[in-house]
Amino acid sequence: MTSEKYFSTTVNVENNSKRIDVLLAELIGISRTTVKKFEENILVNGKRVKTSYKIKKGDNIDFKYKEEIECNNINPQDIPIEIVYEDEYILVVNKPYGMVTHPAKGHKENTLLNAVFWKIKEKESDRPGIVHRLDKDTSGLIIVAKTKKAQEILIKNFKKRRINKIYYALVEGHLTTTKGLINLPIGRDKKNRFKFKVTEEGKEAITLYKVIKEYKNASLLAIKIKTGRTHQIRVHLSHIGNPVVGDKIYGKKFKNFDMCLVAKKLGFTHPITEKYIKLSIEIPEHMKRVMLQFKNK
Repeated sequence: MTSEKYFSTTVNVENNSKRIDVLLAELIGISRTTVKKFEENILVNGKRVKTSYKIKKGDNIDFKYKEEIECNNINPQDIPIEIVYEDEYILVVNKPYGMVTHPAKGHKENTLLNAVFWKIKEKESDRPGIVHRLDKDTSGLIIVAKTKKAQEILIKNFKKRRINKIYYALVEGHLTTTKGLINLPIGRDKKNRFKFKVTEEGKEAITLYKVIKEYKNASLLAIKIKTGRTHQIRVHLSHIGNPVVGDKIYGKKFKNFDMCLVAKKLGFTHPITEKYIKLSIEIPEHMKRVMLQFKNK
C-alpha cells in the first residue's frame, strides 16, 4: 500500500551549501534514498531540479513522493477495536490510547492496521488503507478505506482540507482568551529530528481553539486544525505555554500522566455515496481519570 504525500516549503535562510536532498530528508524525516527515488518530482520555483541542487534563500520547493507500507507482510491480529461507522467502502474506528497506527521498523505487530486487517480480511478483495494518522498516545477517530477508489478520494480530500476534525485536549494552566487562533509555522527541530517546533523555516500551521472548561491547574479545549502538520496541536499549545497534559515530548509540569488528546469529532463527505457523515465519540476513560484528578485538586 502506498500513500501519496505532498511537501511544500520556502527557504527563509541563507544556506547555499546545503543540497536539496539533504534538506528534504531532514524536514520530512525520510531517507535521501527515498528523495532520490522521486527526484523527478522535485520542483524549485516551478522548475524540475536534481537532488544535487544547492538551495538558496527564497527558493520555493514542492515535492511529491509516495510513502510505502508493506501490506503483504502485515500479520492480521485479533485485536479488539471499536468500530464507530462501517459500510462496504469505509470504516471509522476509535483508535485507543497507546496504539501505533501503522507498522514500522521495530514495531511490526499490535498496531491499528494489524487489527483492521483482521477485521475485514475475509470481507474485502482490496487491501484496507488508513488514510490519515494519529500519534501513538493520541486516541480517537480514524478513517479506513476498504477499496482503492475510496482511499484515493479520501487522500485527495485530506490534501484539500475537506475533512473536518475536532480534537479535545486537556492542557496545562489557563489560556488568556476563551477563543483563539494560533498561526505559526512548524518545522522539524534540527537538534532533535524526532521533535518539531515553531520556526520561520517551517510550513504554515493554523490551529483554532475554544475553552470548554477550566480546572484549578488545567483547561479543557476544543481544537480545530486548518493544516495537518506533524505534532501540530502539541507544538502550538506548548509554544504558547499550555502544553497538552501528559505530553512526554512537549509537556512541562504534568508529564507523568497519560497524554490527554483525542480526535473526538469527525465530519466528511463519503468518498463514494457523497453523503455527509458526522461522527462523535466520548472522551476516553484514561483522559476522564486525569481530568478527575485535576477537578479534585
